[in-house]
Amino acid sequence: MGYDATCTLKYEGKTSRGTAWLEQKDLIFRGPVRLAIPFTTITSATAHDGTLHVQFGERRADFAIGDAAEKWAKRITNPPSRLDKLGVKPGMTVSVIGISDKTFLEEVKSRTAKVTRTPPSVAGSADLLFYEATHRDALQRLRALATLITPRAPSGSCGRRDGPRLPKPRRWRRGSVRASSTSRS
Repeated sequence: MGYDATCTLKYEGKTSRGTAWLEQKDLIFRGPVRLAIPFTTITSATAHDGTLHVQFGERRADFAIGDAAEKWAKRITNPPSRLDKLGVKPGMTVSVIGISDKTFLEEVKSRTAKVTRTPPSVAGSADLLFYEATHRDALQRLRALATLITPRAPSGSCGRRDGPRLPKPRRWRRGSVRASSTSRS
């Protein structure tokens, strides 16, 4: 998620000044005291007067981060889904080409009824396009696929998590179209 804040942490009777990071799956504090709290262990996250109160297991940590406390509490208790992060909205026309992840396909179909598994026949007719590139040569197809989406719509390519690592493709633009790789770096 990429949130960070210089703050004061109160934890186990000690007060420490440092930096807190709200990551995708963890709340992390680095300073004289080091603390990493996986979201899966957090039972409560509330904000009051600029302090984020986090209950995890039998322990509690208080992060004095100011105005961002409320926003952080909401992100912890209701993190955005994968489709929210990718910008998939109800009513969009989404092309899903070569994606082998059945869970992802079901997520997309549950969000919008307009899902195609083949490239659209009309240029500019897809709001979003997801394309799985399983090898480096498959990335060459991105330029042609970009013409199929509406201008200013994001596109993404993804490498298989269990397959070979793909280099991150260079960023390029057609309007504000972007190509990115979700393969592990």
